[in-house]
Amino acid sequence: MVVIISLLLIDNNVVTVDNLKEIAEAAENSALAHKSITNSEGAFSSYALVNTVLSTASGFIGSFSKSTFANQVSVVAGRESEMKVGCDYDIACNFSDLKLPELIGKEAAKRAVDQLNSRTIKTGKFPVIFEKRAAKGLVKIFASAINGGSIISTSSFLSGSLNAQIFNDRINIIDDPLMIAKRHSIETI
Repeated sequence: MVVIISLLLIDNNVVTVDNLKEIAEAAENSALAHKSITNSEGAFSSYALVNTVLSTASGFIGSFSKSTFANQVSVVAGRESEMKVGCDYDIACNFSDLKLPELIGKEAAKRAVDQLNSRTIKTGKFPVIFEKRAAKGLVKIFASAINGGSIISTSSFLSGSLNAQIFNDRINIIDDPLMIAKRHSIETI
């Protein structure tokens, strides 16, 4: 018996080029409304529907479809030698899950402005809290390091670390390809 679970990976909303343009402009205008933002590096919004078929020599064949909506803006704060760039984006399978463009613009502006007048600190040991997007980057590096090919070829910095604890006990990484409406879920038919 085959059980098919819908992971809500396809959004049937019709999004036109004009809709995408409005979304990108809304994000950019929101960022440019901040008094310290002096320029924009641009904004974009996109929609894609991807159909994927997987097959093996042993006879497996499966397919899945996924929609993806995205919105991004990048802006500049400051002038002359004190210019900093901030950006923000969001990606979702379902249009209704996409962060509002005005919020994306405000966050991009905040990230640029927060870098103005930054200073260095003395070298030392300090507790570190990673922003969500930096933490995501660290997890991507970890995932690449535990990739079977990297381990076998010993190109991973974790080669030779089988069964070693890598993270603090309070960090849990869940690899679940069946999460509902998430970009990296895979629904096969």
